[in-house]
Amino acid sequence: MSLQTITEFDSSYAQDSSIQNELISRPVVIAQTEEEIGTVENILVDESGHFRYLVIDAASWLPDRRFLLPVGICRADREGNSISIVNLGNRQNLEQLPPYENDSQIDYDYEESVRGAYRQFIETDADSMADYDRNSYSYENEPELYQISTDENQTIRLYEEKLVTHKQRREVGEVTIGKRVETEIEEVEVPVEKEKVVVSRHEVSDRQTAIDPAEATFEEGAVAKVEVYEETVDVEKQAFVREEVEVKKEVEKDVVNVSETLRKEELEMVGEENIEVAEQ
Repeated sequence: MSLQTITEFDSSYAQDSSIQNELISRPVVIAQTEEEIGTVENILVDESGHFRYLVIDAASWLPDRRFLLPVGICRADREGNSISIVNLGNRQNLEQLPPYENDSQIDYDYEESVRGAYRQFIETDADSMADYDRNSYSYENEPELYQISTDENQTIRLYEEKLVTHKQRREVGEVTIGKRVETEIEEVEVPVEKEKVVVSRHEVSDRQTAIDPAEATFEEGAVAKVEVYEETVDVEKQAFVREEVEVKKEVEKDVVNVSETLRKEELEMVGEENIEVAEQ
């Protein structure tokens, strides 16, 4: 059972950031206590490319210390962007693990010392471990340590942007309605009447006939009075409604075209030959 780092197994892994970001440099915590024990520095795979161990850099609490973490007790938390270790009480239990260096010889004896430490914390199937040795041991014998959990479904949300429009009411101007007074001179012809006295003198035809002396009264002074009238024009001004002006507002409707660049996420899958997509 030869082990090698993921970059030794697949040289393109280091350049594929979409894969590398899945595990490398993720923080590792104890699931029960949320204690942080370090970060993922590398990944060890077997000759078939199956993940077997995460190489943990524990320098934050164990200076210059690295150790191996079997993938079977790891749970990737996509939302929290961390790796959780299950079935482990506290990080002090990891102090007894054999240290790992980049030039460490990963043979059967070394792996047995690693497995022996983790078997104290997990429940193993005694029957499956009854008969094995360095020649017959298989990682399938201990799924608790090496089988990647498929019990927990993971949901990845793909987001997209949509245009959501809002209308704002703003003042663009004002209209003031006022009045002004204009003057003009208007001439009107008004017919008027005035009186005058007309005195007509006539000779009588019977000037030779005498009249009764009683009728002949010789008087001086005013003997007749006639009143004379004439019309004058009095002018006054009165106001009349000439026209009515109605002021109101009307709403004109129009369509305004707006544009914006929208983003949406699409799912990218690496190793699609091993993935079956179920549409729901």
